[in-house]
Amino acid sequence: MPIYIEIIVRSAISFLLLLAICRLIGISFKVVLPVGIAVIGVMFSFDRSIRVVDGLVAIITWGAFTVIYGLLTIKFERAQTILNGNATVLIENGNIIGKNLMKVRMTTNELLALLREKDAFKLADVEFAALETDGQVSVMKQSDVVPVTPKVAGITVQKEKPPKVVMKEGKPVKKTLSEEGYSELQLFSEAEKQGATCQDDVFLAQLDGSQNLYVDLKVDAAKKTPDDPSNQSKLLLLSSLKKLQADLEAHALNTENVQAKSSYENQANEMQQIIEQVQRQLRKESQYGPD
Repeated sequence: MPIYIEIIVRSAISFLLLLAICRLIGISFKVVLPVGIAVIGVMFSFDRSIRVVDGLVAIITWGAFTVIYGLLTIKFERAQTILNGNATVLIENGNIIGKNLMKVRMTTNELLALLREKDAFKLADVEFAALETDGQVSVMKQSDVVPVTPKVAGITVQKEKPPKVVMKEGKPVKKTLSEEGYSELQLFSEAEKQGATCQDDVFLAQLDGSQNLYVDLKVDAAKKTPDDPSNQSKLLLLSSLKKLQADLEAHALNTENVQAKSSYENQANEMQQIIEQVQRQLRKESQYGPD
């Protein structure tokens, strides 16, 4: 018998034997199969006594049987039952099915651990649980402990839009702001309310579907004490100064009087200088503390 024929036969026998053992002891073959192929690959890579042709034949054979196995389970329902089995009921009507635990070689401690992974910490909260063919446990809780959802309560809610990042490392993401109809002035104003003294304090800012802004401050900025009344008053002062400057700029744009326009613009520029001085002072205090 040619050597490659022998390898194909050996691979087929080992594949079917592994499948039979998994079915016998209740382990998911889908979980074990990649491990088997990985072992062959590792042996082929490191064992110099294995010829390259022999290793390739073994891997290709296992790959072919894996494809055939997958096609059979997809195309034929009976083949799926024979090869993978059916889900095993572990808990029904709140009661543990002891014989099924024995059938799948599972202890009560293992069952309780799997239930905890599904956020079912109390056995009394579980109405039904089953071990699926892929080794996962599906859990249905008692109806009186399931959280009430808007659908159950008959409440109509709007679909939630995914949140979007509007500022990174103190730099506004202008394209996203434009798409969301959120101005940079709004962004800076909201960031100040959440503890930022300047835009450089912001590490990340995220806008959710309801136009709520979450601001994550940099480590140094987070060490500031925004709950301190003195700090709050300074931030409020800075916010008021910026609002006053914005009002002056708006008056300059809206008036047709040349002299008044010039006066408003000069006052807005002076106010900008004051704002910058206040920001520098706040940054200094955040680093070294108040004088």
